[in-house]
Amino acid sequence: MKFSEGWQVDVLRPNHAGPYADISHDSDKYVVGIPDQPFEVKVTVPQAVFRSAPLLRVSLTVEGQSCGISKIVNSFSASSSFKGFVSTVKGKHVTSQFLFGAAQTDFQAPTPAAGTSQTGGLSISIEHIEQMPGHLPPPAQVSSHAAAAPKAIEGKKWFLQPSLAAKAGDIVAEPPITFNTHVYRSLKVLANLKLRMETAAILVLRKVLDPENPAHQRIIDASQPPDEQEEGEGESPSVTAAAASTSSPIGGGLSPRGTKRRVKAEKPQSNKAVKPEPNQTPRNRSSGGQADVIDLTGF
Repeated sequence: MKFSEGWQVDVLRPNHAGPYADISHDSDKYVVGIPDQPFEVKVTVPQAVFRSAPLLRVSLTVEGQSCGISKIVNSFSASSSFKGFVSTVKGKHVTSQFLFGAAQTDFQAPTPAAGTSQTGGLSISIEHIEQMPGHLPPPAQVSSHAAAAPKAIEGKKWFLQPSLAAKAGDIVAEPPITFNTHVYRSLKVLANLKLRMETAAILVLRKVLDPENPAHQRIIDASQPPDEQEEGEGESPSVTAAAASTSSPIGGGLSPRGTKRRVKAEKPQSNKAVKPEPNQTPRNRSSGGQADVIDLTGF
């Protein structure tokens, strides 16, 4: 997803499987996610920025929660990737994979946390920094927590509520994390980039995606859960019209109005917010490449 002034944020499938679809609508930018599927976040800085700001710190928050680390980038390494929530388990720093998770479906009883407004999504902050004298010891403990499902926002119709949250998945097997022990001072925040996470079904209901638009239909087709994509060659997934009853809970009171292809809406699974899953035991997977240099002076 391209932002103004050349900043770029891509939400990717792991193992070089390509990006998730994204779309801009009015002033909002969306990544079209799939519940229970893993994702990574890649941030790319335009080279022109480094002429006046040679050293940058990139930080990511997911649903308002820090992923546990920030990363240093410069003109020789203008991109940085975040694969999950970083924390310390039994003395080892580990990364728990980002997963899309279904958001709260009990929209009839909103319970927003006091003083907060959870709207769902990814936030990236990019700062111009400079290195200062001295060093810090590598951290003994890193703490991050998977964000809870965004709560219903009072006064908003059900189909305007966040449809996706994020949760922690399996621990990713990767090279050891290398911590940068230099001391840095923040000079200026250069950009705050935001991406909302939503399902294709909800974006159809909001008329962000139009099934009659071939480009939008390709996004819809690519954003179905894997079991629905495998339903049969040449078949479209079962669908729900964008012209749904706006007073119904998800999955209820929906009727087609002549759309050629429609999107299946999510069915509520319970009346409780979905809780993030605890970290799981690492699987026997390996990933090549060197570890990123990571800065924790901002935490």
